[in-house]
Amino acid sequence: LTRQAADPNAHAQVEGGTVGGHCKDICGEFSGQGGCGCFIVMAPKKIEKVLLHTIGSYEQVLQAFREFDADRNGKMTFAELHTLMCALNRGAASWTEVDTERLFHQVDKDGSGFIDVKEFVDYAFNSAPTTVASAQGAGKSNYEKVIEDFRHYDVNHNGTLDKREFTALMSNLRPGSWSMDKTETIFDQLDLDKSGELDMDELVAFLFVVPKQRIPQKGPGTEPLVVVDFECGKGMAEACVQQIANKWHKLFGPEVVVKKYVKTDITGIDKVSARKGKVVFWDAVAMLPYRENPFRNKNSLKVWLDDMCRRHIPRLLDSTKALAAADDA
Repeated sequence: LTRQAADPNAHAQVEGGTVGGHCKDICGEFSGQGGCGCFIVMAPKKIEKVLLHTIGSYEQVLQAFREFDADRNGKMTFAELHTLMCALNRGAASWTEVDTERLFHQVDKDGSGFIDVKEFVDYAFNSAPTTVASAQGAGKSNYEKVIEDFRHYDVNHNGTLDKREFTALMSNLRPGSWSMDKTETIFDQLDLDKSGELDMDELVAFLFVVPKQRIPQKGPGTEPLVVVDFECGKGMAEACVQQIANKWHKLFGPEVVVKKYVKTDITGIDKVSARKGKVVFWDAVAMLPYRENPFRNKNSLKVWLDDMCRRHIPRLLDSTKALAAADDA
């Protein structure tokens, strides 16, 4: 908000804003002549550009690449990237060729003049403001490492793992204790939809076991599919968690429930997890040295919430529903 003199001609001098009534409630002044003589000028709302890391899950990122790789050659040109970014931003008015040129050079790591699917995926998941910049997995939860490993070992980037790719991933997660023989023994059980390959939902269901009471049951009074636990302090932190719970209830309904564990010895939000602590989204003690606190301010909270709503909550919902579908089959 800015203040503009109450000159009848002042309206035409305000570019891109709207002139409202007297700012009695803003500046605290009031006279018997109808106000303080100031007008409220509403500054134009800043248009935030939609970037690649906001597309969503790994599968959605791959789908976006395939959809806008018009000639299906596995390489994205400048024109194809520009078409994609204009679509994400709902038209060229808020996204220009200058924006595309800047982005293209950032994504095209090898300078080939084209963006391959690996470059596209790497940028989509490593350019987010909350990305962990540490090496050797420091500051990452086991859940984050598994999601990252899935993308790495999906060598052909088709969104699923065949037996060889799955064996390579598990050998990395459990070095010295996994073999192709183990894969052959268990693979068909993990392949819930019997597609012959494992998608990320099936991998998450296997490694981060869904509690039996979360698997959807028929009939009324069933449990929520996903429970997210927050450990937080009293006051503002508790109120923030409640706002998150309200937002998720609007988006996901009764399938997602937030549980608060309020502690007197902390002030902020110290931990966020699901699947009885197996899936960790935030752990202040382990992660704070390597990334910013997502609850530090409104902007960082918005980024974290967007990531949770686009990627992680749907992932847990889908993996739980996949188990239920396999039980019904």
